[in-house]
Amino acid sequence: MPWVTEEEIQAAKNMTAYEYLRTHQAQRLQKTRTRNEWQLTDHDSFKINELSSKWHWKSRDIGGVSALRFLIEVDGMKFTDAVKLLCEESPSFIPTQSAKKEKPPFKLPERYCNCRRIRLI
Repeated sequence: MPWVTEEEIQAAKNMTAYEYLRTHQAQRLQKTRTRNEWQLTDHDSFKINELSSKWHWKSRDIGGVSALRFLIEVDGMKFTDAVKLLCEESPSFIPTQSAKKEKPPFKLPERYCNCRRIRLI
């Protein structure tokens, strides 16, 4: 089961929806007559403001600011998949390097003076 860390979630929440759409799905954006407003070509009731990055899908009455919420609500991605996608594309997220712990060398236990510790019943 895939899981994501808290740092990855925070990094994914930092990317705005307009920034994500402009850089990765620019073909879906279409300028409207309203100043600083764009709409998706595949959803005519979806509007996004380029300055505030607030988006609202009027026919479904959902909205938000972050790219994470956009990917979950509009594109229908699973939460963990959306976080992984945004963290791969986010330059601000740097994965932590986990230090490998060195295992101690294998060592047999000390020899006991007799073998009466083990008894057969």
